[in-house]
Amino acid sequence: MKRPRLEPIFDDLPDRISGLGRLATNLWWSWSPSVSALFETIDPEAWARHGNPVRLLLELDRSRLDELGTHGPFLLRLDRAEEALDAYLRESGTWFDRTHPGRSGDLIAYLSAEFGLHESLPIYCGGLGVLAGDHMKSASDLGVPLIGVGLLYRHGYFDQRIDGKGRQTEIFPDHDPGFMPIRRVRDEEGGALVITLPVSGRKVETAIWAVEVGRNWVYLLSSDVEGAPKEDRDICSQLYGTERANRLEQEQILGLGAIHLTHRLGLRPAVWHMNEGHSVLQALARLRRRVSIEDHDYEAAKRIIASRSIFTTHTPVAAGNEAFDVELVEEQLGAYCESSGIDLERFIDLGRQPKQGGENGTEELSLTVLALRLSSAANGVSRMHAQVSRDMWRHVFPVESGDDVPIGSVTNGVHTQTWMAPEMMALLDEHLGADWIARLTEPEWWNAAREIPGEALWAVHQILKRRLLRFVAERENARRARESVSFAPALDPSVLTIGFARRFAPYKRANLLAGDPDRLRRILCHPERPVQLLFAGKAYPTDTEGKALVAEIGRLASDPDLAGRIVLIEDYDMNVGRHLVQGVDVWLNNPRRPQEASGTSGQKVPLNGGINLSILDGWWPEAYDGDNGWAISDDRPLADAGRQDEADAQSLYRLLEEEVVPLYYTKENGLPLGWIQRMVASLATVTGRFSAARMVAEYTSRYYMPTATRGEAEIKAHRAIGASPS
Repeated sequence: MKRPRLEPIFDDLPDRISGLGRLATNLWWSWSPSVSALFETIDPEAWARHGNPVRLLLELDRSRLDELGTHGPFLLRLDRAEEALDAYLRESGTWFDRTHPGRSGDLIAYLSAEFGLHESLPIYCGGLGVLAGDHMKSASDLGVPLIGVGLLYRHGYFDQRIDGKGRQTEIFPDHDPGFMPIRRVRDEEGGALVITLPVSGRKVETAIWAVEVGRNWVYLLSSDVEGAPKEDRDICSQLYGTERANRLEQEQILGLGAIHLTHRLGLRPAVWHMNEGHSVLQALARLRRRVSIEDHDYEAAKRIIASRSIFTTHTPVAAGNEAFDVELVEEQLGAYCESSGIDLERFIDLGRQPKQGGENGTEELSLTVLALRLSSAANGVSRMHAQVSRDMWRHVFPVESGDDVPIGSVTNGVHTQTWMAPEMMALLDEHLGADWIARLTEPEWWNAAREIPGEALWAVHQILKRRLLRFVAERENARRARESVSFAPALDPSVLTIGFARRFAPYKRANLLAGDPDRLRRILCHPERPVQLLFAGKAYPTDTEGKALVAEIGRLASDPDLAGRIVLIEDYDMNVGRHLVQGVDVWLNNPRRPQEASGTSGQKVPLNGGINLSILDGWWPEAYDGDNGWAISDDRPLADAGRQDEADAQSLYRLLEEEVVPLYYTKENGLPLGWIQRMVASLATVTGRFSAARMVAEYTSRYYMPTATRGEAEIKAHRAIGASPS
């Protein structure tokens, strides 16, 4: 992988510990427990506050740096960490090398509006971004030659505050990129590289930042360039801002910028992978280049572009797929297309549709439809989601039936080393051997996990659970102190603990258990078999229904009759998520079927000894076997949403009362043996099948390499036709 020229972050680290800077700026440290533990020893209190090695080193006193440079045991650990990074980066015979020999030149560009790589780089909102981050990490682990392209947002998404009445308010902080694990890309003369992009008819200066993710790189575009007009600097101010004109300008920066960036850095991707439709304007930039620079005709250029493009859709509800008014598209893209000889209306026709909820005759450009028509391969993110997508987008394709719609499926997975606790990794090392990480692409091998002693798994999970409950208590008490309300009762590690964490949107039904308050109270406050519920999640700032759900859960958490059995954790991010998935006993997921495309949070819980209790939606129908968790209701949806909500709530209450809670509290010699059997089954059946390693391997073999071959064949065919005298 070609290494970009980069501005340094650390200028004054003592020579003997200069390797700390190298470790801090490669996010490989975040999935290497021994390296994160090394940073923690430098300043445990600061590490507990932010867990950010770049900030840690920049804020550290010089005297402490000098002390570290002469501390023998620390230096030995530092040397070992650098050796481990070197071995990782130089490894020959990676999965990609073995499986696709001779294809290392087939570079893949992975474009996403958000990347959830680590909480110290707050450029993500939720599942889409965290998936993108896990995709990048697993591509690095497997040796897949892949770069990411995204945006750097000055305010990120937002910081959530929960007031004394449980209501959400939003804070949009100015994030200092100087404290992030990113570096400015330099030009050939050593200065900060700035590219000029045509955005809405004006020239917008755009900076390029780089993030090192193991073997690979993520490039981040930012219009927040010193000296530029405020109008331009504000384009990349906020992830998923509310102004439609701003959103379309962001997508110009992402799409057009990806093409300018790769050409400027001398990168030549063989495959372009659009993670959702936000980046589809990269196809317009590639179309412009082929038509105006390489003198291809429009249809030939479109075929070549599509032959090298892949599109992944994540949204199973038509209204959730992004679209822009045609008038706005014409206003912002008109000059760009006119300057290159592209008929804008012809381009819009590829994604034109009647405006949803608009007046008769109003039209919009659907980015999903545009991406489907400018790709040669498309997929959903679970088998069920792929079927929903085929039905939803059947009208886009000239086919006889929905089954013929060319949208396949690659079920999402999670980056195991990011989400599995170090204590669990050590347990697997002991009982499965240290090479278990290399087996993540072999789901059948994971039956070996059934041989892990149940009592050992239970003991490790209790450590993780106690850590989670301490973390929650500290955060909740800090919030209550700020809001001048009474402190929360102590959470009990002996009590069955259920977690629910995701975006607060109506279809995710965070309040499904709240429909029968008396029944809920009896479950939570049972004198012998109590239950505690941990909630976390943000609602979009403009989603009044979602914010009402936050407030409803907040009121329940403050209800004295529930005796502190519910906690709403403030400001859900990757750090909160990591603690939750590692420490809960049960993960609750109860969306309205079939509106959950995948739901990867539940895939992280079994890695740490937790068990899923979920609607049969997204990934769970592929995983559930009757022994590794519980299914809420069945797979036969009701037509009426209200009746479905009631049926699902009754099923959930019954499962808790009759199966989940009794199993947890039924013990022999102090151990819940039946529960532990489900823990073991959950770990064995989910870890390999739903790893991001398996996911990226599947993308590579089924999509990336065939697309690279197809794209090359399309170009050769075009050249042959062009060379023909006829």
